[in-house]
Amino acid sequence: MKVGTLVAVALIGVTMAACTDSAPAPPEATPVFWPTAGWRTTEPQSQGVDPAALAQLDHQIDTTFTEVRSVLIVRHGHIVHERYRRGLSAGSGHDVRSVTKSFVATLVGIAPGEGKILRLPTRELAKLGYLYLNGGRWEGTQVVPAEFVTAATTPTGLPPDVVTGYGLHWWIDDDGAGQRTFTAVGYGGQYIAVVPDRDLVVVVTNNPEGPPDPGSLLTGTILPGVT
Repeated sequence: MKVGTLVAVALIGVTMAACTDSAPAPPEATPVFWPTAGWRTTEPQSQGVDPAALAQLDHQIDTTFTEVRSVLIVRHGHIVHERYRRGLSAGSGHDVRSVTKSFVATLVGIAPGEGKILRLPTRELAKLGYLYLNGGRWEGTQVVPAEFVTAATTPTGLPPDVVTGYGLHWWIDDDGAGQRTFTAVGYGGQYIAVVPDRDLVVVVTNNPEGPPDPGSLLTGTILPGVT
C-alpha cells in the first residue's frame, strides 16, 4: 500500500465508513484548519511558542541528539518548526518502526483491514497526530469513531506498561506539567506526541540504530517553550 493511499484512506477517503457507521461530528466550538491539501506554516511566536526554546532544540540536536533526522511541531494547526537533517527533506520517507502500528490500528478502527511497515514522510505522520488531537474528526466528519479514539488513548492497565499507561498502540503519560500526553512510539526514537490541552502535535524521527534516544526533547525543551 502506498503512503498516499494509506493517508487518503485513514484521513479522508473512508467514504463508506463515514456514510454508514460514522455520523458527522458535532460542530466545532472553534474553526479548525484541516491540512488535507498541505500544512500551513507561520512564525512560532504567533502561536505561543518561544523561538528561544526552538533555538535550544536545534542546538541540542546539533550537539547531543545528532542522529535525529527530522523534527516537526504543529501548534493550533500551524507548523511552527520544521527541520530535516542528513540530506532529508519534507518529502523523504522515514522508517518509523512501531509507529506504523498506530496507523494500522486507526485503519482497523475505521474498517477491517491490514497493513505493513511503511516509510512515512514527517508531515504525514503529523496528520495522524492531528487526527487524534481532534478526536478522530477530519473536515467535519467523524472519520475514526470517537469511542475508538477514546479506547486507543486510554490506559488498559495491561502490559507492556502498567505504570504510565498503554492504550491501542499509544503510550499515555503526563507531560510534566500535569497535562495528558499520548504518543505513538517506534523503536530507536520515533515519536508522534499529542498534547490536547496545548493543541500541540510533535513529530520526531531518528536513526533507529543511533543513540541517544531523543524522547526527552519533548518534556525537557519543547513543552517549556509552549504557552
